[in-house]
Amino acid sequence: MLSASWNMRTLTDKLIELVKALHRHKINIPCIQGTKWVDAKAKKIDRYKLGYSGCNRAKNRVGILVKKRLVE
Repeated sequence: MLSASWNMRTLTDKLIELVKALHRHKINIPCIQGTKWVDAKAKKIDRYKLGYSGCNRAKNRVGILVKKRLVE
């Protein structure tokens, strides 16, 4: 099982690109820094579940993607 960490600066408009890279490199659990998304939520994206949390757009924005088969 592989894990990785990326600093994305923003996930807006980059989720599909990110998921393609994860599939290509066979990454199961990537941690995402710099999402620029506020709130704390989870959503399904392709074969991954994304959980993220952020207080404001200036700091504290992180996320983690986990392959759906590992979530269960």
